[in-house]
Amino acid sequence: MGIEIYHYESSEKFYLRKEIIGDTKSYVGLPANSTDIKPPEYLEGHIPVFNGENWDIVEDIFWRPKVIELNYNAGRLRSTYKPISFSLFKHFPSYPSMPKLCNSLQVVMAISQKIKIIHQLFENLCNNHSACLKPENIIIDGSNNDNFCCSPSLIYKYRFEIESMVYAMKRVIDSLAQLTYLLTNYDDFDKNRRIPFDGIGKIFAEDTPYAEVRMILIGDDENFKTDSTGFLKIINDLFNSFKHSLMHDETYSLFCKEVPSIVSYQVKYNNHNKTIYYHNHNAYHIIMGFQDTIQRILNNQKEYISNKKSV
Repeated sequence: MGIEIYHYESSEKFYLRKEIIGDTKSYVGLPANSTDIKPPEYLEGHIPVFNGENWDIVEDIFWRPKVIELNYNAGRLRSTYKPISFSLFKHFPSYPSMPKLCNSLQVVMAISQKIKIIHQLFENLCNNHSACLKPENIIIDGSNNDNFCCSPSLIYKYRFEIESMVYAMKRVIDSLAQLTYLLTNYDDFDKNRRIPFDGIGKIFAEDTPYAEVRMILIGDDENFKTDSTGFLKIINDLFNSFKHSLMHDETYSLFCKEVPSIVSYQVKYNNHNKTIYYHNHNAYHIIMGFQDTIQRILNNQKEYISNKKSV
């Protein structure tokens, strides 16, 4: 027979939810911030608050964060995933270089190799996800002995591989965005020696001055295939969350047993009065979305070049 317990918020002790745990034979104690004392009935606008021995009914004026959960879906089955390679000359169009500054062929070479590294990181994190399920690897912090200074806990290694993969994805897409600018606005670059944006963040607004860049990266429902799954927005927000949000480290305590997952709390400008987005994504869908997005952008770039030549 299960034990019915009642959880309360850790600092202000107001009632959160009830839960049935274990049974009377396995009962060894209650989880933190919970009690087996049932709260009394209460009217709307009020809430029980645990005083250490019982519940008080008070006016509900407690602040709570507003959280929305996001789950990315690549639009295809996990079983369709397989690592793919992007050939330097077969898959990429010819981009203009930046004379005296940068050879675009070197950029393409780096993109091609980074995609291979991303697939390798995904394979590693899948292996470490399975290893994290073993009881001997659950330890969060090990010995402080200097002999272990280069031996992080496996769960942190697993999380770092996830973050590294997302960073690498974002860097690849940002490079493609800048190459797209060279394709569409080379005369401006040649005049000003300037690429006026360093990533995809500025192309989400429909009134962006970089209309052709946006058309190629996001699509236009006519000549260029669209980002129908919203992958670009997800990867941009994930990257920013990893980079800026202190709450991101809170998710290190979250672990999905079934599949590798990518989780984070995104708080724009660290204003926690605004909506907090809980990113909770199946890692298989993220890497499939990445693959499909790279293929789509490269095809759109080639379509743009073809249309420009036919004019």
